[in-house]
Amino acid sequence: MANLHLVVAPFVVVLLVSLSSASAFKEQGQSLRFSEKGEFRILQVADMHYGDGKTTPCEDVLPQQVAGCSDLNTTAFLHRMIAAVNPHLIIFTGGTLALAPPPIDQVNNSHFRLRREIGGGDNDVGPPVPFLMDSYLAQLKDMSRHDLLVEHMSGYYGVMSDNAFRVWLIICTQPTVGVDPRADQWSLLTVGPQPWSVRQARPGNCRIIWLTYLKNVATLELSISPSLMHALHWVIAGDNIFGFDATDAASSMNAAFSPAISSNIPWAAVLGNHDQESTLSRAGVMKHIVGMKHSLSQFNPAEVEDIDGFGNYNLEVHGVEGSAFENKSVLNLYFLDSGDYSTVPFIPGYGWIKPSQQFWFENTSKKLQRAYMNKPEAQKAPAPGLAYFHIPLPEFASFDSSNFTGVKQEGISSASVNSGFFTTLVEAGDVKAVFIGHDHVNDFCGELTGIHLCYAGGFGYHAYGKAGWDRRARVVVASLEKTENGGWGAVKSIKTRKYLDNQQLTTIDVQVLWSTGIAFLPPNLFSLCLCFFQFILLQENTQDSML
Repeated sequence: MANLHLVVAPFVVVLLVSLSSASAFKEQGQSLRFSEKGEFRILQVADMHYGDGKTTPCEDVLPQQVAGCSDLNTTAFLHRMIAAVNPHLIIFTGGTLALAPPPIDQVNNSHFRLRREIGGGDNDVGPPVPFLMDSYLAQLKDMSRHDLLVEHMSGYYGVMSDNAFRVWLIICTQPTVGVDPRADQWSLLTVGPQPWSVRQARPGNCRIIWLTYLKNVATLELSISPSLMHALHWVIAGDNIFGFDATDAASSMNAAFSPAISSNIPWAAVLGNHDQESTLSRAGVMKHIVGMKHSLSQFNPAEVEDIDGFGNYNLEVHGVEGSAFENKSVLNLYFLDSGDYSTVPFIPGYGWIKPSQQFWFENTSKKLQRAYMNKPEAQKAPAPGLAYFHIPLPEFASFDSSNFTGVKQEGISSASVNSGFFTTLVEAGDVKAVFIGHDHVNDFCGELTGIHLCYAGGFGYHAYGKAGWDRRARVVVASLEKTENGGWGAVKSIKTRKYLDNQQLTTIDVQVLWSTGIAFLPPNLFSLCLCFFQFILLQENTQDSML
C-alpha cells in the first residue's frame, strides 16, 4: 500500500472519461471517441465502499498501516491512477458502504470471532426460514449498548461499532479450533448481509441463525431458547453490531466521485448490491448520480417503458475525429443493474439480470450492429462491445488456476439461479469481455466461449480485502488499426492489465482480450477440428509404424 492520505468512492460501478467537459457531452449530444493516437483507455475501479471520509477507517490492512488510514487513502489511490494512466474513461464497478473495523488500540477482550461476508453462490444456499416477529425486533432494538470485539483477517481484534442491525449471525454453543483462547461459551463464526451468505467455517454446535435487519424482514431459523436470549442480550447489545458508515448517501457520493469531477473527467455509474443501504433508495442513488456534474450515467433507457433495475444504458465510443469512423461507434459499452438481493421468497442469494434487461440488451446490440455494418464505411463484423455490472455471473465459476490470469481467493458470489445472461451475450456476438466487482480478493480474468470474464480486484480501503494484498485497479486499452490510406480505422485489439497500489504502482497480468487477428471457433466447430487433426496424426503414426 502506498502512502495513505486521500478519499475514495464506494457505492456503484462508475466510469470516468478523461475528456474536456461532461456538460458539453450532455448538452451537445457528443459521444466519447478515440484519441488522436488511436487509443481509448478505461480505468475500472471496483468496490470503493466510501463511508464518511477521514473518520471512516480502513479494513484489512497490515497492523503498521492502521493508524491514519481512512477513506482518503482510496481517494489518493484514485488520484494516482488518473495521473498515471490518463484514462479516457474510469469505471467503478459497484460497492457502496462497508463495515468499519476500529483502531487496534480499542481492543480489550473478545467473545466473538468475525470471519467475513461470504456470497450467496450455489454452495452457500440455505433453507427458507420462517418470519421473526416484530416483538422480538423491538427487544433487540432496545438492548443496551455494548462493544462487539471481532478478529479481522489481519489477525487482530477490534470493536465493530455501528448504528443499525443489518447482519445474519451464526452463534455456536462451543468454542472451536482457532478461536481466541479467551473466548467464552459462545463463538460467532460468520457474518453476512443475508441468511444465505453465512456458513459454518469450522466445526461446532451451531444453534441459531438470525437476521437483524430492521428496515426489512427479520427471520429466524431455529427457536430461541431462554439461555440464548440472555447471551444475545449482551452480544448484540443495542445498535452496536454492524451498520453502514455513510451517514448521508448524497454527501458520500459527492466525496467519492470528487476526483473525477475535479479532474473534469466525464463518468458513468452502475449500482452495486449495497447502494440502497444508506439514506437513499436504489432509484434515489441512481437519480443523484445522473444529476451529478460530468456524469454520463442514465437512469434507464428512454425508449423503454418497463425495465427492471436502475442504470441500464449504453455508451458509444466513436472513431478518431476527422477519420472515416468519426460518426460511427467503433466500441460499444453496455451498463446493467445486476440488482442487490433476490426478491423471490424461495430463491435465496443475490440478485441477477432480469429478462426485461436482457431484452433491452439484445435490441440495443442488434441496433448498434446494424448501424456499424451498414454504410457509410460498412463493416463485415460487429464492433466489439464491453459489458459492466457488479455481481458476477455463475459462469465466473467455470475457471481454475489453469485457465485464467490472476488470482481467485474467495468463492464466486453470484446469484443462486442462472438467468441465462451469459448465453444472451454469446448469442449477441459483439461483447468481448465482461467486467465486474463484488468479490474483492478475486482479480482473475478468463475466457469462456469467446468472452473474457474479468474481476477488477478490490480498490477501496474501507472495503474488505486481505492484509498485505495490495488494493488494485484494472485498465483496459482499446487500439485502432491503420487503414490503407494511413488513417485510423476500426478497433484492432483490446488489452488489459492491473495496477497495484504500492510505491511503484506496479503493473501486472497483461492480457490480450480480443484482436482482429485472433479467430474464435465455436465449441462444436473447435471439437470437430480437433478430432480431424487427431485423425490426421493417427494416420501419420500408423503409416510410420508400417514403414
